[in-house]
Amino acid sequence: MPSESAIRTLIDADPSDPFGWYALGIELRRLARFPEAREAFHTSLQHDENQPYAWFQIAQIFAEEGQRPEAIAAARDGLHRANTMGDPKASGELGGLLEQLESEL
Repeated sequence: MPSESAIRTLIDADPSDPFGWYALGIELRRLARFPEAREAFHTSLQHDENQPYAWFQIAQIFAEEGQRPEAIAAARDGLHRANTMGDPKASGELGGLLEQLESEL
């Protein structure tokens, strides 16, 4: 994975590219900078709402922070988006995450 500074350079070159923001979210999550990671994923979604895996990442971050209701809401949003897109792989993964989160309440 490229460094945070390398990813930010890519974002500076094209701030509307959702994949740059997604990559930044992944890197910030890896660094346990969860609020910043969530913000990067949300920015990615602003540029392309058809990214169920961004919702998956947001849900996992909320879960890691112990914010179960927010995690469930994010997983539901992602599952809805995946179903709307007709993406069975993302639907299955988000459905599994949602089931896990709901069972932990």
